[in-house]
Amino acid sequence: MADIDLPELPTRRLPAGAEQLPVWDLIREALGKAPGVVSREGGYDVKDWFYVLVAALQIIITTRERDTAHGPDATANAARQQALAYADHYLQMRADAFNLGPDSRTMLRNAVLNYDLLKVRGLSIRTGSGPVSPATDVSVFWGMKGIEDGFEDRKHHTPARHVGEAASDVMRFVFQATLLSAQVLFRLP
Repeated sequence: MADIDLPELPTRRLPAGAEQLPVWDLIREALGKAPGVVSREGGYDVKDWFYVLVAALQIIITTRERDTAHGPDATANAARQQALAYADHYLQMRADAFNLGPDSRTMLRNAVLNYDLLKVRGLSIRTGSGPVSPATDVSVFWGMKGIEDGFEDRKHHTPARHVGEAASDVMRFVFQATLLSAQVLFRLP
């Protein structure tokens, strides 16, 4: 399926292998710690892959919020913050895709595109207390990769049982993002 052409977004590209490594390292580390987090929380089944994905996402979000772009090596920390943002986008979409299934492909892909489009237009939706990451030439890649990997996860894990709740959250986000995009595009109040 071809993406919609949105000239306002940075030209998309597949990040080179070396560019991907820090992001994959963060994702693997979070996924490795996630089962322990799920079992400590209580009330959640560590065998439910959705909860493992959500716990990994929460680990990344917590790390993003804890780390700042200040300090003796601000350039290295800025690169780490960007890698954490990519890992956040990837895990969010992977969890949503796993939970909602392949019938949600178009909706999820539109959510990824709308989220970056809103950033480009200066109307970002803050998902945590940390800074909003900029739309970059590879940010859409990580969201889209998360979607595909989430669908692949369904071949190896039983899908979560809370699809209705997740679907309404995603639909609400897609609606909000679409509404904000339309307001900016048509200069609506």
